Amino acid sequence: KDCQTHYMTGEDFQVVADNEIAGITILSKMNNATNITNSNTQDYAEVTNVASIAGVGAYAAVKSKKKLQPTNGKWRVGFTINSNVGLLGLQALKFFTIALYNEGTRVDYGVSANNNLVSLDLIHINNQATVRVSLETDKEFDCVALQTAGVADVQLSKLEIYNAFYEDASCE
Repeated sequence: KDCQTHYMTGEDFQVVADNEIAGITILSKMNNATNITNSNTQDYAEVTNVASIAGVGAYAAVKSKKKLQPTNGKWRVGFTINSNVGLLGLQALKFFTIALYNEGTRVDYGVSANNNLVSLDLIHINNQATVRVSLETDKEFDCVALQTAGVADVQLSKLEIYNAFYEDASCE
């Protein structure tokens, strides 16, 4: 069984610009956006002066040039993030969502505040505690977005987005 994490990096993946996909509005401009899709998984894009996450929209989205389809069962798909505010705080984390799109149409979505569809896993990068926010899916998709649920007014001063990834959902 393949338990390798596949990072959405290289020439087959690109960071989505605002309004490039129907239904996605990028909430903030970010510094070093291409770091999300470069081959160094320790680099990050940085969203600063994040006033609040009360609005509905995306912090980041990554589009694939080819369709991605789980072959055996489900994939875990998401982003690795850090806010440099402790461990982001469960207060803020529970309002992040993951959305999957196929040719501009949303095909899967999970809100961690409402259910267990979105998974939060603590990992370490550069000796910092970071969090993987992910969704388990069996749907074909060509874009993954890190979004807000739009149900809380949580203040974040900075958000680091390291990468987008997918892996077999049964992997530990």
